[in-house]
Amino acid sequence: LPSSSPTLRPSGSPSLSAQPTLVPSTQPTAAPTNTPSDAPSSSPSLAPTSSPTFVPSASAQPSSDPTVYPTAAPSGRPSVAPSQLPSSSPTLKPSVVPSVEPSVMPTVSAAPTMFGRAEIEFSYDIQTNRVDGASILSGDGNTITSDLITATTTVLLNLLDSAENKSGQNLANFSEDFPVVIDSAFDIMCRPPQPGVNCVLIRSVVTVFIDRDETPDIVEEIILDGLFQSFSDGSFADALP
Repeated sequence: LPSSSPTLRPSGSPSLSAQPTLVPSTQPTAAPTNTPSDAPSSSPSLAPTSSPTFVPSASAQPSSDPTVYPTAAPSGRPSVAPSQLPSSSPTLKPSVVPSVEPSVMPTVSAAPTMFGRAEIEFSYDIQTNRVDGASILSGDGNTITSDLITATTTVLLNLLDSAENKSGQNLANFSEDFPVVIDSAFDIMCRPPQPGVNCVLIRSVVTVFIDRDETPDIVEEIILDGLFQSFSDGSFADALP
């Protein structure tokens, strides 16, 4: 048993008893040891510092492995200088806002304006010496298609030159960029049938550009009447090469 009245000052040599003292020392050491322990404590401090550091650590060399994930928010200020290399993939959409300044040089079109363009279709039948519709379109062994186009163009030009409005202007104009076209040739029965003669129905299209002050339906009617009249008065046959 320990003494009922412990000594206030410990002995120079610790006691070797198997039982520890029940009462600790009434005067602990005021200052900690100057030498830290080799191993960290098993329980870290629970409270962090009240003021975090504002200056990050600056390593001399950047990291060899970049971060895999980008930052959640972009930087507040964009880079001042653009990249030296163009993008490998151009943008697929043009800019939404057109340029404010017009082009210095005007665009020049070889074809006339599309305003007033009219395609007039008409059909007529012809007789050939054993040449059917398919051979006419292919031009195999004959020049019927080119001859009909030449005659139609000649009649049309003469008609446009003579058809003038009250101001003395042509009702419509013809452009070589839109030539006369024969788009079909169908074999039909001749009435009455004639031996060695083929009858073919030709479908042709002429393109004209009607003056903006004219009525398209009236101009088209004038052109059709002139074309059909050329068959009856012989001017179409006279225009054949």
